[in-house]
Amino acid sequence: MSGRGGAGAYSDTIKAIASQYDFVFVDCPPGGHILQEGVFGAARWVLVPAKTDKGSLAGLRDIARRFDVAHEINPDLELLGVFLFGTQSSARRVIREARADILKELEGLDDSIVLTSFIRQVEAAARDEREMGLLA
Repeated sequence: MSGRGGAGAYSDTIKAIASQYDFVFVDCPPGGHILQEGVFGAARWVLVPAKTDKGSLAGLRDIARRFDVAHEINPDLELLGVFLFGTQSSARRVIREARADILKELEGLDDSIVLTSFIRQVEAAARDEREMGLLA
């Protein structure tokens, strides 16, 4: 992806430091297209967080399109999985339906691509983090 403007710069920067670390995690915002493309150019694996709402499915479609393009440039790139976050552990029906919706979007991929583990939402902790300007 080098030479592709901002995406190439991100990719080159990540590649330059990657050998110094066992893992480099980059958390890309949903609308960060240039950052996502740059990371995809340098990444080995992609792990996609998703919420249970329809907006997350739209974001997943965008990521899938960029992933397909990036895979042509970076053939070592693999989708490690998709996991749900920001949900309650008691919301079993919602989780089951969200997993089914994600699998429908990722048609043709094995069911195991949607991980069964998820990151639950604890509203009080989330509120405190935002108010204190902290990251989880």
